[in-house]
Amino acid sequence: MADSPIGAGTVLAGRFVLEDLLDETDGARFWRATDQILARSVAVHVLPDDDDRADSLLTAARTSALVTDAHLLRVLDAARVDGVVYVVNEWGSGISLDRLLGEGPLPPRRAAWVVKEVAEAIAAAHRNGVAHGRLIPENVIITEAGAVKLVGFVVDAVLRGRDQLRVTGGEPVSAHEADVINLAALLYAALVGKWPGTEGSMVPSAPAEHGRPLRPRQVRAGVPRPLDAVCDRVLNADGHASAMPILTAHEIYAALSDYIGDPAATAQPGYEPTSMLPAGDLPPVDDGGPDTQVHRDPDLTGDTGDLPATGAIAAVGAAAAAGRAADLGDTGDDIDTVGTEPARPSSEPAAEATGELEATQ
Repeated sequence: MADSPIGAGTVLAGRFVLEDLLDETDGARFWRATDQILARSVAVHVLPDDDDRADSLLTAARTSALVTDAHLLRVLDAARVDGVVYVVNEWGSGISLDRLLGEGPLPPRRAAWVVKEVAEAIAAAHRNGVAHGRLIPENVIITEAGAVKLVGFVVDAVLRGRDQLRVTGGEPVSAHEADVINLAALLYAALVGKWPGTEGSMVPSAPAEHGRPLRPRQVRAGVPRPLDAVCDRVLNADGHASAMPILTAHEIYAALSDYIGDPAATAQPGYEPTSMLPAGDLPPVDDGGPDTQVHRDPDLTGDTGDLPATGAIAAVGAAAAAGRAADLGDTGDDIDTVGTEPARPSSEPAAEATGELEATQ
């Protein structure tokens, strides 16, 4: 690719002006570009047309376009022209989950909401027979408006390799299986700041015993039992003789929706809120008493309202601070922790982000 005439200022298809080279991996270049017709930033992946991955990249772009979901950055164009193959996607601004976790784990309800949003998108993709293929924290973006977006959909697996090996070892898994494992791994990482999913993330690997990740409650104090159970029934699915494993993205979406009390999800036909968790792991029932509070704040909905948005989504930090008090009642009466990282006290202020990360597909 070093001998390619493609560079800053190059115009693809008479429309997309390459401006900033953001990444280069094994000959594949990732650019921020400008769509001259619509006067907006876009993301562009470029490969030489003689690269072994060129045909697969175009196929991946067509495949990803089959799935319509608000959480996905859409494919806008894909073609082979002037000795290169390129794919153009929407541009997204925000902070990636791995960067957000650099400030520490999320409050449990915030973690459940973020991963529920991701699970909703993956469930939609799987219904269409399409897998993300590389669902790691680096590919989950929290936008400045508080929304959750996924980048690298289908395309990233083509460019960076399709091997799906878990960081804890074991046999390779399929792309669809990897998506389900990584949904639970995203929840695990959001809760404790460690990554038990497939290889490729820079988040520190989760501690493991005999090839199995420790349960979140063993790593960090204060993890609610229902969320601990979701993680364990996916990541250690074959280790529970008396409990049904969680095997699909939709089941994870349903379990997390039940945990946070999402009325939109529970209204769906066929929704079974208790099918994935044993009775001992269910969240407390809302008895409608005078102390009952329905959480519909930015921590759960992503609606930042009048929250200031400075730097890399200060709204997330503000929502995290608001969520800590609500999470105090979710920790259970006992602690299973054998690790070294305690939960942050509720009085600790949320970390404020100091810059903006623009992350795109």
